[in-house]
Order: sequence, then structure tokens, then C-alpha cells
Amino acid sequence: MGTITTSFAFNLTNGDHVEQISVTQFTDEQTGVGAHKPIVEVGTTEEVVSFGDVTTAKWLFVRNLDATNFIEIGPESGGAMVVLAKLEPGEWGFVPISSTVTLRAKADTAACKMLMLVTEA
Repeated sequence: MGTITTSFAFNLTNGDHVEQISVTQFTDEQTGVGAHKPIVEVGTTEEVVSFGDVTTAKWLFVRNLDATNFIEIGPESGGAMVVLAKLEPGEWGFVPISSTVTLRAKADTAACKMLMLVTEA
């Protein structure tokens, strides 16, 4: 059994409006063994993003490596993507995911590289 440890801090300041969330450490146990960490070329046509040999996905990290264009990602529903996130250049996201999800992605105006890490549950 493996251990996955993460930390997260979010700070928003806009005039007098201040929001802060901090999870200094979150630990999850990994019962399977494995992860998939490719740099994916995302085209301008919606496409399925492969999880490689990961069969029971649990955690997903994605980062748009492009300097100009955004990437939309989301689960597949009825053969098409439901946009969950829009990653602007350099932006990233980290979420727990259902092991049955099919992930899809689409780049804005030109193909983009996206760093992805998906872990086994």
C-alpha cells in the first residue's frame, strides 16, 4: 500500500475582499500500484486522453504547458466532452476522479502540450 500526500494554499485579495483556503497536508492511501505521467499533445478537435495502464484512476493533475492558448478538459458524456475546466496558459488543476470517467480535451486555436499525472487508486 502506498501513500499520496498533497498540500494546497489558495489566497485571493481584491481590495477589502480576502479569501483563503489552506490544506497543509492531505494523505490518501493507494491500494493499487502505478501512475501515468505523459506530456500529451492536445489538438484543436476534441479527443480522448489516455490514462495509459492505469485501470482504476483516483487522482488527476493537469497543467497547460502552452504559452498562448487555453485547453478545455472534461468528462465524456454521450460521446462528447462536458467542459469541466478551462486551463489558460500555465494553469493547472488537481482533482480526485471517478475510476470510470473517460477524459476528453481540446485546445483553443493551436495544438498545446499538457502535462498529466493520473494515479492508480
